[in-house]
Amino acid sequence: MNTPTPTRNHRLSLATLGFTWLVAAGHASAVPIQARYTDDPFGCDQHGTQLLTHELGDAAEFPNYEALAITVTQSTLPPVHFECVSDDGIPNEWLITITNLSSIDYTDLFFVADEGASVGNFDGFTDDLTFTGSTTSFRIDGTVTPGINNPLIFESAIVDEILQAGETWEFTVTNFSPFVAPSFGSAGEFAASSALTAFSNASILANPVPEPASIALMGLGAATIGLRKKRL
Repeated sequence: MNTPTPTRNHRLSLATLGFTWLVAAGHASAVPIQARYTDDPFGCDQHGTQLLTHELGDAAEFPNYEALAITVTQSTLPPVHFECVSDDGIPNEWLITITNLSSIDYTDLFFVADEGASVGNFDGFTDDLTFTGSTTSFRIDGTVTPGINNPLIFESAIVDEILQAGETWEFTVTNFSPFVAPSFGSAGEFAASSALTAFSNASILANPVPEPASIALMGLGAATIGLRKKRL
């Protein structure tokens, strides 16, 4: 019996399937989320509209691919790293230190208050697309991105606003309500899907940086499509 020769369309489908499998396998332990950040014209800085796919948090609760070591310290000084919000006179400023315990580099990091909480130095709102609702949030930036809201004050590795595997960041939060320390313990829950508790009242959302193998496969897929069009 003759074995049928794969068509170009079949080969393209296999390449696409292989890429999808690789991405899925690389993030098998992750808890998927659907989030959309939108600027508020009265917020601090503008960053456009941003889709976010991962929530990062306390290693005790989060899977390995999204695990952080987190230390939260109350600041005794008025906020000094942003000009967009005045001090409300309440001791609700916080210094947050996070270390990426995963093997994945993350970009587009946002601090998001859970429903019922709020943050003073907000840039806009993040929508929980699974459980409808928006809460105040800000982009964790300031070492590279220009603006008046500069919460990110330290990166232990390359200063590029990419939280690399093993890297430590420090950033500040001001006028955080409900006047307790931010806590990040609700894996897969954020904004409208997370009720305020001592266990969790805020979230850190982000997107993974594409791995080199994934980029190579995307390039191969694009080249294959181009070759197919040329031959048609």
